[in-house]
Amino acid sequence: GFIIVPDKINEDAKIKGINDTRKLNIRSAGTWRSLGPVETFEEGGSLPISFQVNVYCVDQSKSNKDILYVGTEGAGIYKTNDKGLSWELSSSEIEVTSVEAVQIHPSNPDIVLAAGNRRIFRTKDGGENWDEVEFIDASGYVFRFNPDNPGEIFCGASNGLYHSIDSGDSWQKVFSESIWDIMYHPSNPQIIYLLKNINGQNMTGLWKSSNGGDSWNQITQGWYQPENQAEAVEHGGKLGVTIADQDRVYAALIGDSKEGDSGWIGIFMSEDSGETLSLIHI
Repeated sequence: GFIIVPDKINEDAKIKGINDTRKLNIRSAGTWRSLGPVETFEEGGSLPISFQVNVYCVDQSKSNKDILYVGTEGAGIYKTNDKGLSWELSSSEIEVTSVEAVQIHPSNPDIVLAAGNRRIFRTKDGGENWDEVEFIDASGYVFRFNPDNPGEIFCGASNGLYHSIDSGDSWQKVFSESIWDIMYHPSNPQIIYLLKNINGQNMTGLWKSSNGGDSWNQITQGWYQPENQAEAVEHGGKLGVTIADQDRVYAALIGDSKEGDSGWIGIFMSEDSGETLSLIHI
């Protein structure tokens, strides 16, 4: 079979129809009550098995540790004000098919960005109201605020790297390849690391900027090269840095590049801010 992805106009019309139906159901909800099931269990046992309760992304506020947001496969953005003891649906006014990324402003927990439904959404009032700020026509994988200037934001998506310098009001496209992850150096925001598809190849590459994203250099020393480029498989990866050792960078990659990978390429590490790397785990 195949899937026909609607254009923005048709998708907006569909979302409006879903919202209108949902509002109608809310008005008539008094005539209905849930009869269950409210939980599923293993066959013949009592172990709860809640299939398809998938959380795609989570972020904890840096300025108020009690506040967290999560984005779910089931199209909801949920918020907690008590460090996860209780949760409430924050995105009831918007209809999204899934939420792939969520990020809280580093100093103002009322400002949150979320990616879903091929769009970027933003709230400025702690999740009470959400506005669509950009239609990127792709899945958004990650947001990163500049820690020294939170008005500057990067968004990595399945169709490129997006950059905003006005707190998310407008976005410019920097790259057109899949962006899997972005990470700032722990103490120097001029240094940024980027996991990106290498154009025309079935593999992920590591890029580094030393000037805040104005220019980027690909890091190749110690990086992997597929044994058979035509048969290589790229599924992306994640980056990691630590304040305890500020020039250390980790990159975990999934996919297939050599015999025996079986979906896991390995973990690479750099101890010189990404200039050289070594494979430390396969």
